[in-house]
Amino acid sequence: MKRLVFVLSLALILLPVASSMAAGKKKAGDERIEKLEEEVVNLKERLEKAESDKKGEASTNHPLKIYGLIVLNPTFATAKTTLYGTRNSAAALSSVKDKTANASDGNSWFGLTIQNSRLGIIWTGKEIADNVKASGLFEIDFVNIINNASYGTSPIPRIRHLSFTLEGKNWSILMGQNWDIFSPLNTNSLSLGNNIWYQGNLGFRRPQLRFTYNIPAGTNGKVSLAASVNHPSNTDDLYSGGMEGGIPYGEGLIQYTKGLKYGDLIVAVSGTGGTHRSNGKNKEMWGIAGSINIPLHNYLTLKGEVEWGKDLGDFLTFAGSTGGVKNLGGWGQISSKWHKKFETNIGYGIDDIKKTSIADGSVSRNQIAFGNFKYSPWTPFSIGVEYEYMRTTYKGHGASPAHVVFGNFAYSF
Repeated sequence: MKRLVFVLSLALILLPVASSMAAGKKKAGDERIEKLEEEVVNLKERLEKAESDKKGEASTNHPLKIYGLIVLNPTFATAKTTLYGTRNSAAALSSVKDKTANASDGNSWFGLTIQNSRLGIIWTGKEIADNVKASGLFEIDFVNIINNASYGTSPIPRIRHLSFTLEGKNWSILMGQNWDIFSPLNTNSLSLGNNIWYQGNLGFRRPQLRFTYNIPAGTNGKVSLAASVNHPSNTDDLYSGGMEGGIPYGEGLIQYTKGLKYGDLIVAVSGTGGTHRSNGKNKEMWGIAGSINIPLHNYLTLKGEVEWGKDLGDFLTFAGSTGGVKNLGGWGQISSKWHKKFETNIGYGIDDIKKTSIADGSVSRNQIAFGNFKYSPWTPFSIGVEYEYMRTTYKGHGASPAHVVFGNFAYSF
């Protein structure tokens, strides 16, 4: 009996302690569960936010793609050269300075520049209507005639392209700044934009409204008909002859394209027209051009253009824009891709200006012969070297020649 009483007494003493311990364990367990539940809720919220952000990116009609080109150009020339008529170290040399007018322009020079580097954004979207797709392009570089006065070699950005396009099954409408459709082809020179401006390679970029219609023409072939209404100058100066003319430039293009084994066969005819105002009178501006690209083999592709017109200065000829001056220009090149990583190009361009219409000291003929190679040891990186013989003839002053060698170290992304 005493033993039973002892056991019951001990049980009564230990019961509150046990209950307290159980309650403590339960409380601790509840706290752990609550903490885990809180972490799960936080994780769920983070996942939902990430999923929402992902859905927002995927559902936009305009996903973006950033691209660019970082370029270093070391250049050596045996005489002073110009870009757009201004001394500049950019590897886009348009003429040799007149050594007769200024003897110091016959001095050689060396420079390094990053002006030809570019940065761009492409945006494309889903169909915004039945069989209608929207897309756009924004691209800048750092080539600017103001750069010759900049300090710290800090080139000034310049808009190359800024355009929006609506594209249907066989048609497209482009609005914004883009290439001219007059004289549409470019060379494979390593200079700025693959152009030999003022040396027979006409055409530039300008704000425009363009309509293009494509007609299927046999296997891998099409005929493109394009027309555009364009800003009547290559500046925003309200005193430019084209802007004072009061009407836009018009451009038209008929181009046949056929995909062949080694590239696209292209045969095109293009034209432009407008009005310039000078000395209180309106004068017609006009031009016609023929373009061709013939890919005979990886080792042999022929490409070239010929242009004829009056007052085509806004398309980058020394003929000017308001003097009624005619010019005949053209260029041709041979391209060879010897290996997927190695190619060569040789070419020639000339801009011949009617001498009787220009003053003494003005450019009457501008020529260039070039040869280059481009090697890509790795996909995003390329090394190129180009030699140019430039010869600019000034009326009454004779010719000013220059030998130019420049490198092209480029990384694309």
